[in-house]
Amino acid sequence: MRLRQVMNCGIVGTILSVTLGLSLWGAEPGTSSQLAENLRKGKSQHLVIYGTSLCTPQYSAWVSQLQALIEAGFPKLCTVSNSAVAGAASNWGLENIDARVIALKPDTVLIEFAMNDGYTIYKISVADAQKNLETMIEKVHTSLPNCEIILMTMNQPIGRGLEPRPAFSEYSAIYRKVAKERNLKLIDVQLVWEKLFTDDEKKWHLVVPDNVHPTKEGNELVTTPTIVKALFGSEKVR
Repeated sequence: MRLRQVMNCGIVGTILSVTLGLSLWGAEPGTSSQLAENLRKGKSQHLVIYGTSLCTPQYSAWVSQLQALIEAGFPKLCTVSNSAVAGAASNWGLENIDARVIALKPDTVLIEFAMNDGYTIYKISVADAQKNLETMIEKVHTSLPNCEIILMTMNQPIGRGLEPRPAFSEYSAIYRKVAKERNLKLIDVQLVWEKLFTDDEKKWHLVVPDNVHPTKEGNELVTTPTIVKALFGSEKVR
């Protein structure tokens, strides 16, 4: 079933859970984001996406899919700005947080950099990756105290995608740790992708053919509905 069909039915999470038998909660079940609550109150919102190629339109379709779903549920109420850059890691994220996030004055920002922080060519230690993430959070909180900060893990790399990222799990664990310590919402997309790999490895490889970047269909299947359910606390974008 394609995104437009799911969007029309308003059952994104149901489709995924039926198809894969997965739990979709990337955060506490039944909770929704500040973004969702404000949209439900009719308040205009600005959502900024900040991260790696796993968030860019060239390599990932989930942002445009999410934007379409939000627009269908809350017409003309939410602006989505994509400040992600392919190849970016958290050192770049920290250097550019002022211009690419804070200057846009978002109501909510989604942050993910673990995939490239774990890429050995960047030589970013786990400790430095955590420090970069926490400094980004502090800068946003200082400049925009009412901005909702949501951390995300993305799909895990496998095979040739994992080879240059041997400690990937340690870098993604930072996001769980920091979210818990700072009481931030976490969308743990990685857990859902790992469940798919365990249940149907062939399907996983089919929708992540380069072992790093999910296809449009892969995003429709896993990433987008997981994010929707975590943001809105239910299968529907309402």
